[in-house]
Amino acid sequence: MDTAAEIISDTQAPEVSTWRENVSVITRCIAGSILFLAAAAKTHELIYPLQVGAKDSPLYQSALILFEIIWACWLFSGFSSKIARIFSICGFSFFAAFAATRWLSGDASCGCFGRQEIPPWLTLCFDLILVFGFAISWPELLRAKQIFVIRFGVVVAGLTLVFGGIFLIVTDEPTLFGPGLARMDSGALVVTDPNEWVGHEFPLINYINLNNDLRDGRWDVIFFRHDCPYCRRKVPQLLKNLKSSYNPSSKRYAFIEVPPLVDHDLFDQIPDEAVKASVGSLDADIDWTVPVPLDIAIDNEIVLDVQVGSR
Repeated sequence: MDTAAEIISDTQAPEVSTWRENVSVITRCIAGSILFLAAAAKTHELIYPLQVGAKDSPLYQSALILFEIIWACWLFSGFSSKIARIFSICGFSFFAAFAATRWLSGDASCGCFGRQEIPPWLTLCFDLILVFGFAISWPELLRAKQIFVIRFGVVVAGLTLVFGGIFLIVTDEPTLFGPGLARMDSGALVVTDPNEWVGHEFPLINYINLNNDLRDGRWDVIFFRHDCPYCRRKVPQLLKNLKSSYNPSSKRYAFIEVPPLVDHDLFDQIPDEAVKASVGSLDADIDWTVPVPLDIAIDNEIVLDVQVGSR
């Protein structure tokens, strides 16, 4: 005859393990899918390297793509599930810390999905959810649930290969037509590496509505975007700081907005006497990809210096 303790154990343990197993199934499927998508996005970027100012070598990018694919396969396979659970908690915790750093720095994208701009705060939320999911999940699954996870992983991998391949075939292929500048098949313009402009004529001058003013003398041209958190903090402060240093006989300052153009209050709180600076925009009829903030120093249309990001 079974004892009371054995009866309680037989009736309660499966209920406890079942919900933790379900959490494990959901968490592993989501994490593996995200890793596959991240690897696919990085592969696209590796084939069409238009990330502005990219410092990662193709070898490093290839290694990172392979790492994410292996990690995803590991999660789907169920092999050494306890170690995979601990590794995933540490891995996504690191990703969360990285996304938080990018968010606090005011970056528009986390950089985790190649050229696709994903807000760092959104990536941070997903990473924290996955860390929590792995922390409360039960690492070892019943055979039926493990088979489901494996099949789900195979489907995700297959769909990623199929749709990823189709996307690469129909993708908007860039054509370089000048130093640090590329044109897409759709007509969109992409600033690939503005550092290549140093010593050459400023290639964007004909696309700015202040082009006639910028052709003469020394200018500090600052590109910004209305939805860039770093720009919204730094541009007003920069305008105020220019009050004491402004000299009509020296270089002048132009703040150029990158489309899409919308109504914003970026300059509303700046007193008119703060600085005599010009405000303009790039051609709104063109789809632009420009790193912001971007600071270009020019003298009679020749680029002297380039600063990407923080000043």
